[in-house]
Amino acid sequence: MSTKFEVAAGDSAWLKKNINCQFNCPVDTNVPEYIDKISQGKYGEAYEINRYSNVLVGVMGRICTHPCEEICRRCLIDEPIGIRDLKRVAADNGFKDATKLTKKAGTLPTKIAIVGGGPTGLVAARDLAEAGHSVMIYEALEKLGGQMWAGIPDYRMPRDITDAEIEANVLALGVEYKLNTYIGKDILLSDLLDQYDAVLMAAGTYKEKPPATWDNKPVPGADHPKVIPGLKFMLDYNRGVKTDVGTRVGVLGGGFTAVDCVRSSVRLGAKKVSMLYRRTLEEMSATDEEINLMEPEGIEIKTLVSSKNIVSNSDGSLKGIEMVRMKMSEPGADGRRKAVPIENSEFIYECDTVVVAFGQDVDPSWAGDLRGPKRNTKYPELLYAKGGEWFERDRNTYMTSVPRLFIAGDFYTGANDVVHAMGEGHAVAQRMDQFLKANKISIQKIEAFPTKRPLFKTGYDALPRQHMDLLTIAARRKRPFEEVELGLTKEQGATEASRCLLCQNNININPDRCILCGLCVEACPYDVLYMIPAQDLEGSSKEVLPQLKREEQGDYSGMLLDEKRCIRCGNCVDVCPTEAIDFLKVVDISTDYVPLALRSVIKK
Repeated sequence: MSTKFEVAAGDSAWLKKNINCQFNCPVDTNVPEYIDKISQGKYGEAYEINRYSNVLVGVMGRICTHPCEEICRRCLIDEPIGIRDLKRVAADNGFKDATKLTKKAGTLPTKIAIVGGGPTGLVAARDLAEAGHSVMIYEALEKLGGQMWAGIPDYRMPRDITDAEIEANVLALGVEYKLNTYIGKDILLSDLLDQYDAVLMAAGTYKEKPPATWDNKPVPGADHPKVIPGLKFMLDYNRGVKTDVGTRVGVLGGGFTAVDCVRSSVRLGAKKVSMLYRRTLEEMSATDEEINLMEPEGIEIKTLVSSKNIVSNSDGSLKGIEMVRMKMSEPGADGRRKAVPIENSEFIYECDTVVVAFGQDVDPSWAGDLRGPKRNTKYPELLYAKGGEWFERDRNTYMTSVPRLFIAGDFYTGANDVVHAMGEGHAVAQRMDQFLKANKISIQKIEAFPTKRPLFKTGYDALPRQHMDLLTIAARRKRPFEEVELGLTKEQGATEASRCLLCQNNININPDRCILCGLCVEACPYDVLYMIPAQDLEGSSKEVLPQLKREEQGDYSGMLLDEKRCIRCGNCVDVCPTEAIDFLKVVDISTDYVPLALRSVIKK
């Protein structure tokens, strides 16, 4: 029985999905387009293309978790393109050259309040102000940025970068804000509904999870003053508060906050710092990149240990944490293994400070004036989602049970990374714009245009991935608050950009011109072109594949192109005797950077 090959329609949905990196990006970044601009030395244009989706390009070039790289087509050759690192190249070299944004908020009569000035709130504010709505952000802390400022340390994310991009890419559009304003205390949520046409709750997750044993019971002694919640620890650090951590610090947890806490403890003077995690490295949410940055700084990672008790000395000072050693169980019915304690394996990890980084939850308390019997009955009750302690929303509109009150970001999804929170910001802004009947935020529209052949460096498919330099360990000791990752140089950036396969360009075979000579098959260096008998092709509609009678199928063949492995070299274009093969460029014509993307298009 022969293998059947599915024939794709080549419609807009398929074209979009075929650009793996962009399809897997929560904010829909046009990755190959900005990388192509970097390879041409057009850093300002690369920045503008990034700014449309990422808003804070320099920030995301440093802290994005880059899910795009996981499915980069270059992985089929060697390593993925350094997409995040190239984003930073665009920011480091293109921020000053990019076209400046100007005030657009207030051209419509609608007014919107956003609770929370973090990633979701800032992105939503940018999109809504760009559309012409008046936007006011209410932020409980003394600076905009949310966890980008309060949770991420300066040696990872320099403050001048964050501040400059918020000013240039959000506030410049006319977005207003009020700091040190806590909803539920300084002003009620119902008051915002009275004053604004729509309100967005995007307050993030600031309710810390307390320390717990392996079976989720409270850890005795956790109220000791030297046991510090991770978010508070990082907020104090970022405010410049010099916490006295002593010489030994134990950090409970294995996620992003735990990594920042251990590295910051070193910078506060601790001589011995350990990350204490109850599972294995494979289950740890901290990435290999972060682990590689920790270890040279002398940080120890202890896995398969769980907290049992906080132990004090006779004078009340902290002695340490009673831990129990763990092991991974056999897989259960669901196929997952659990961490279980080893009997009689308890030991005390001696330390002067314990930092608890077990994660954080939504704190719904500030919305109390819309809940319960004492709520403001002018509005319907704000309902929780079934089985949860967070508010529900309509899956299509993102509106809560209270009309005109929307919810998005970590405040709805739970703690997540910055790029996913920004994706929520884009999504809710479009829905709020539609609700207010402005329809000024464009809906994506994909089209394909004949385009010039991509220009690649000789040997581009063999170029190794470029890696940035790091601040030396000696320099980190002398200048502990200086940024550790130094970024790719212009030269490295150009080389790394030239590795990109530019997947926004697709090989197009014109069936009316193709004579099935097979020259393209012979010219392909990666054997991605095949001639296939018609009976081995499958299609979902007559438009995709003509319905042939069985006796006719042997008389026809089709050209099969494996898009996943195609490197866009253009050899097939060169050898085709009938000019049946050319390139099509996939472009979202709804974006503000579309003129930049269309420069390589062949005008008819």
